[in-house]
Amino acid sequence: MIQLYHFVPTFGEIRKVREILEFLPIAFIRFLVIDFNQVVDEVNRLADKLVAYLCDSQTIQECRACLGVAVILLSRDRRQI
Repeated sequence: MIQLYHFVPTFGEIRKVREILEFLPIAFIRFLVIDFNQVVDEVNRLADKLVAYLCDSQTIQECRACLGVAVILLSRDRRQI
């Protein structure tokens, strides 16, 4: 005959399980925040690389110069109207 043993937790065991269950949502939120911060850091690094590339590109510099001239001419033309 198989005997079934009933597990009766002690007060200390119940308290420990309760502490763990209360900590789980906090741990999950911390994990999400850490993960989010890592994503933000990586996006910032990629943005820095993009800006550095755009600043070093001769073609981009020429386009930027042309746009600057166009803005100056547009402003001058508006004032003449």
